[in-house]
Amino acid sequence: MNERVPLEHTIGISEEEILAQDLARLEQKNASVAESIKRALAKAQEKKGQSDIVITKAMRDGAAAHEHQLRGQLGEDY
Repeated sequence: MNERVPLEHTIGISEEEILAQDLARLEQKNASVAESIKRALAKAQEKKGQSDIVITKAMRDGAAAHEHQLRGQLGEDY
C-alpha cells in the first residue's frame, strides 16, 4: 500500500506552517514585483514628461517659423 504520510510527521513542520511560509514568500515576491512596476511607471512618466517638453518646444519652434514666414509674406506692418 502506498499511503501518504503527512508531511508534519516526516519533518516536524505542520501544514499550516508550510502554508504560512509559502504565503510570506509570495507576499515578499509580490512586494518586489510591485516595486519594480512602480519604478518602471516612474521612468515611463519621466520619459513622457521629457517627450512632452520636446514636443512642446518643437511646436513652439514650428509656430515661430510659421509666424516668421507669414510676416514675410504679409509685410512687416502686419
